[in-house]
Amino acid sequence: MKLISVRDVEQEKQEIEITIRMVAQLGPTDIMYIQFFNIIIRKCLTAMQLEELGRHFYDRHEAIRLEAHRLELWPGFKTTMRHHEHDVLLGVEITHKVLRTDSCLNVMNHFRGGPNPEV
Repeated sequence: MKLISVRDVEQEKQEIEITIRMVAQLGPTDIMYIQFFNIIIRKCLTAMQLEELGRHFYDRHEAIRLEAHRLELWPGFKTTMRHHEHDVLLGVEITHKVLRTDSCLNVMNHFRGGPNPEV
């Protein structure tokens, strides 16, 4: 299958041709079936400009700063996918990541009682 699209870029028309061919067919019982959906979900979360930390995705642009405690709270999502009865079940949970904003040197100076433990 060939798809052709015309795109206007700065008063110039560009023709884009996309060729799609069937390589294999995935059934609900295939191991690659869930992996395919996981790839799609990860691409969607990346397109939403979420950042991957560990195995979960977080939104650094919506971070909540707690200056008094030198912490940042990043909202995010935890996704799971598994077979449930005869279909695929997508689970999306809201999660948060707590990040420290002070450096290791600041923490060491604080415990040591150094020259300026507040910096």
